[in-house]
Amino acid sequence: LSRIKDHLVARGWQEAITLSFVDPRIQNALTPQTVAIPLDNPIAETLAVMRTTLWSGLIPAWLHNHQRQQKRVRLFETGVCFSALDDEIVETARIGGLAVGLAHPEQWGTVSHATDFHDIKADVTTLFGAAAHEYVFEAAQHPALHPGRCARILRKNQPVGWLGELHPQIVKQIDLQEAPDLFERNWR
Repeated sequence: LSRIKDHLVARGWQEAITLSFVDPRIQNALTPQTVAIPLDNPIAETLAVMRTTLWSGLIPAWLHNHQRQQKRVRLFETGVCFSALDDEIVETARIGGLAVGLAHPEQWGTVSHATDFHDIKADVTTLFGAAAHEYVFEAAQHPALHPGRCARILRKNQPVGWLGELHPQIVKQIDLQEAPDLFERNWR
């Protein structure tokens, strides 16, 4: 895991550490098909459920940076996500990321473009290392991701994650200025 973190930092990403409790409004927008686990005694109304995706913590972290005039943001996080299966709480270790702004830092020698699906896919692909031949990206639909800019990550034909641009309806619903590109995959 520390090799993966070092690799992302070397590619211009910054590690974020967010709380495991998140805003139910954002959580429900990102994973409407998953029942979030409510807290009995939340610290705040905006931190009332356990996260089912790392994106529900990364989006508010990006907004915090955006409000401080940070136009190019690359955040990643490793952590546990929670879901309810019957009467049992299931914990899943994941790594996820959010990127927005220019694909490369501004400099006089090159012309940069806005980050897109292919930039994030390139960064995610480098995380696979020597096992890259075991991974495949396939077009698929995820309720939180743009229908035409989304892929499921498979390892040995088993789904392990997602990659894509945030869905335009969610961008409007949670009042974002632009659509970030996101990735998330199971760690184990």
